[in-house]
Amino acid sequence: MAFKAFTLEQVFEKLAASKERDKSSIQCVECYDRNVYIGTKDATVQHLFLTLGTHGDQSKTREGRARKLGSSSSVTQLRAVPLFNHLLVLWDRCVTALNMFSLEPVPALKKIQHVSLFELCESSLAAQAACVEMVTSSSRRKVIRIHAVGVDRWEVVKEVPLLQDPVALAVDGTSLCIATSDRYLLCDIQTGSTEELFPHQHSRQHAIVTSVGRGEFLLNGPGFLGMFVMKTGICQRPPLQWPQEVLAAGVCFPYILTLQPQMLSVYSMLDQQHKQTVSLSGAKGLISTSGKPGNIDSSTHAGRSYTSSLTNCVFCVLFKKTSPCLFQFVLIQSIILAPTNTLQTKNKSLLQDGALVFTERDVFCLSLVPFEEQIQALVGHEKVEEALLLLDGVQSHRPLESYKELQKAITCLAGFAHFYREDFSEARDLFIKGELDPREIIRLYPGMQLCLGEDFQSHLDQVNKGRDLQVLWQDDRNTFHHYLAFLGDFLRAVRGTEQGLKCSKEVDGALLRLYVELGDTENLLQLVDSPNECSLDQCVPVLEQHNRFFALGFLYESHGLQNDALKTWVKITDGFHKDSSCSDVYGHIVRTLSQLEDKDTVWAFADWTLQRNQEIGVQIFTKRPPDDQFETQNILTFLEKYPLALLSYLEFLIHDLNSEEERYHNRLAVAYVNQTLQEEEETKSDARETRGKLQQMLWDSEFYDISTVYDRVKSTTLHPEKAILLGRAGEHSTALQLLVHEEKDLQAAEVFCCRAAQGRGTHFRQVLLLNLLQIYLSSEALTGAAVDLLNSHPQLFALEKVIQLLPESWSVQLVSPFIVGSLRKTFHQRQMARVQKALAQAELLRHKVMWMQASQTKFRVGKEQKCSVCQRNLVGPQFVRNLQGELMHTSCTGYSAS
Repeated sequence: MAFKAFTLEQVFEKLAASKERDKSSIQCVECYDRNVYIGTKDATVQHLFLTLGTHGDQSKTREGRARKLGSSSSVTQLRAVPLFNHLLVLWDRCVTALNMFSLEPVPALKKIQHVSLFELCESSLAAQAACVEMVTSSSRRKVIRIHAVGVDRWEVVKEVPLLQDPVALAVDGTSLCIATSDRYLLCDIQTGSTEELFPHQHSRQHAIVTSVGRGEFLLNGPGFLGMFVMKTGICQRPPLQWPQEVLAAGVCFPYILTLQPQMLSVYSMLDQQHKQTVSLSGAKGLISTSGKPGNIDSSTHAGRSYTSSLTNCVFCVLFKKTSPCLFQFVLIQSIILAPTNTLQTKNKSLLQDGALVFTERDVFCLSLVPFEEQIQALVGHEKVEEALLLLDGVQSHRPLESYKELQKAITCLAGFAHFYREDFSEARDLFIKGELDPREIIRLYPGMQLCLGEDFQSHLDQVNKGRDLQVLWQDDRNTFHHYLAFLGDFLRAVRGTEQGLKCSKEVDGALLRLYVELGDTENLLQLVDSPNECSLDQCVPVLEQHNRFFALGFLYESHGLQNDALKTWVKITDGFHKDSSCSDVYGHIVRTLSQLEDKDTVWAFADWTLQRNQEIGVQIFTKRPPDDQFETQNILTFLEKYPLALLSYLEFLIHDLNSEEERYHNRLAVAYVNQTLQEEEETKSDARETRGKLQQMLWDSEFYDISTVYDRVKSTTLHPEKAILLGRAGEHSTALQLLVHEEKDLQAAEVFCCRAAQGRGTHFRQVLLLNLLQIYLSSEALTGAAVDLLNSHPQLFALEKVIQLLPESWSVQLVSPFIVGSLRKTFHQRQMARVQKALAQAELLRHKVMWMQASQTKFRVGKEQKCSVCQRNLVGPQFVRNLQGELMHTSCTGYSAS
């Protein structure tokens, strides 16, 4: 069945005419409430009163009074003025005022002659003055007149000249749109300014101007286009493509009605599409009844009130598979009408929203179908987007009480249409906009119904929608995968919003099952690792069945079951559970324990953690937040059986926590010694890394007890470490003897001298090297080392002291590099001293010059000038002047200052 925006009903039919030409044919029509006025060809005005049927019966018309105005000329226009009970009639180029009910002439209002067209207009100024404005076109002059019409008077208040005679006109407020024989014009009634719009080539009969309202007009433009023009002269709507022979056009928002001799066409102003065709043989004209002055309140949509909510709407969605990815979508929607005065509201609405269409002998009422029924019909024809467009467009002009509920319901249905066409992006947006309960989508998927609670009652038909997706799951896994991806996208979009919080447990449970099904490890772990509402009873079996034990641990953790989470991860590490989704479960356990506030749980898993890896496991203590540390002594006691972990923890105390406790430094040094000896014994090689740490600590730390550490190493072969301890004790000569004779590492001995002298000046380093030289000279086997030491560091030895130590048997040639280097050093030092002295003298002289230049005061010193301190004469050229201006000898300045 085709969509209907309007229904047609005959309200009046003239009796059959005689064989002679019918001189009483209908020429024009006007209406107000249930009053219809007919103007005929034989100058008669007929009053009709509509008596509307009950219980679905057709409307009936009762003929009222009739008034014959004259013997000739047709009645060309009728306009009702309910404010004054006037009916204005244009007949014989005159405007006459009749009483609306008695059709008697109004005596106080004389005829306005020489009028070709007239229209009434609403004006705020006219309303304040209790009058109505009327615009007339003169039949003799090219002029428009504006009249103020009162209950017993009318008068011309303004004239606007025109270049051409109007053939049609329409008024909206202070704006007047005029059609002449070849163009359309806009005219401002207040200012009298005129603006040309565009030319046309229509005949007088087809030049159409109609007010759309809100300062907008509809014109029959060139190229058979219905043009919407604002009072500013611009177009804000696309034009309508309508038929060629349009006799009249009317507006009944949101529709445009166009009349042709044999039919009436209905177009939508929202999408400019043709909606309906009504057959009418011999149609002559139409008049819109929407929003006419005096009619019933136009804010009540068609006089009919509806209540609708999601509980009042029943949706039946049936799916029929036609291809692997195509479904037919059928909707049946019932809206429960409010049981309040239904008949009365229907009677009131007959002439309010729609139009009157007339032929020579008949009058038809074109009534607007209630918008709720139109929307329901569009949805039933699977035109869901069109229904949404109509709903939104109507709401801005005539608010519907059930708008929000209707919009949500239809938006969701539109989403289903896109959903089954695999237009997933649009479907998601529509489901969100329509606030669809996410459970309605979840239940469509096979296996997902287990996530829904027993108390959930679907607003969709109880047919198992999962059957179709089940078939798709079996026959076309690729397409079904796209549907699963949509489900995840939609649930993620609504999760955490008001729409999703109403059923957060079902949403999170469905997401978990979905991620497991898709193998989406990243999103699965992100879900269970964050606060969630997953039901343990439903989700734990799913994760266990698919070997997702790592995610299971997170799920336990998010529900406060930290002990169960750790036990699950331990079983993965120990090989009791198989889960390839994470390669470093042990590292995750350590990180978790290091952040865990429950210290009892940490101690419960500490042994297992350190038994598996001491160096990593100790991080459960060392990586804890600074304000959540365990008792240090308890940790040290616990780590006694884990030497590597103990070593790492002691390093953490000293290097990270900057502990200055002597016992910790002693213990770390001893731990380094033990570890070094153990590594050398096990690998039969030098433990370079640990020894390096030990030596660095012995050099740098100031908080360990030297004797305690020395007692531990004195019986070992760790000679460099002994030497460092002896050096820290001040026994540098003994340390050097140990390095040279026991360790037999001459380079280490030289490095010891440099390291021990750091921060103590060059002189101390010279003393240490001189001691080393004496050790070398005491052994003939070390003569070469002594020569090399001298020749490589000539600048560090005093020549006079070395000469005294050298054996007499040594030749000058043997130590010539040392002697030359030492002499060069001495000569260089002297020269540098001279240069420095010269520079200092130059600097002093420069300051004296600056002082002299800065002092611009002249002093006269006579032969008898005396020093202010010693009172003796100033006989030399040097003298000093104090701040008081007194002169004194330079040698007396100290006495003066005191």
